[in-house]
Order: sequence, then structure tokens, then C-alpha cells
Amino acid sequence: MEIRTPLPGGVEHAIAYAGTAVLLKLGYPRKALFVIASALFAYSGVLEVLQTFVGGRHSEVIGALWSGGGALVGAFAAKAILSLRWAPSPQQLTP
Repeated sequence: MEIRTPLPGGVEHAIAYAGTAVLLKLGYPRKALFVIASALFAYSGVLEVLQTFVGGRHSEVIGALWSGGGALVGAFAAKAILSLRWAPSPQQLTP
């Protein structure tokens, strides 16, 4: 059973990969941004290729691009969240 939203499939993939990238970056804050985004991008590419072996599914480069783009957006969002979390407060900046 699969539940779909009214959003296009590519947008759903981007949201899912963005959420995964956020969780990975928050879970592993010392990992470089490009490592997390690249790993998820490669993972999405592998999954697209493996779909050729499943009946009724087809592989598309655009699917991997949507997923990889979502991973990049999520990784940058997590980096922004982390930088806000550890940014000095205004009281710490005044002498």
C-alpha cells in the first residue's frame, strides 16, 4: 500500500531527501556538508538504476536529480540551523 500526496513525484523525492539530509547533518554535525549531500545523491542514483530490474518501474535521471537537489537543500538547511544554534548571543558580543 502506498499513500501519495497531490505533489508531483519529483517534489516528494526532494522533500524526502531534504529531510534525510537534515537529520544526517544534525546527527553528524562534524561531517562535511558535501559528504552527506554526495552520499545521498549517489544513493538516489543507485536506486534509480536498480529500478530497471523491477517490473513496472523505470529508471530516470530526472528522479535522481530531484532527490540529489533535495539532499543539497536539506544539507544547507541543516548547516544554517546548526550555525544559528551555536551563534553567539548579542549579550556575548558586547564588551
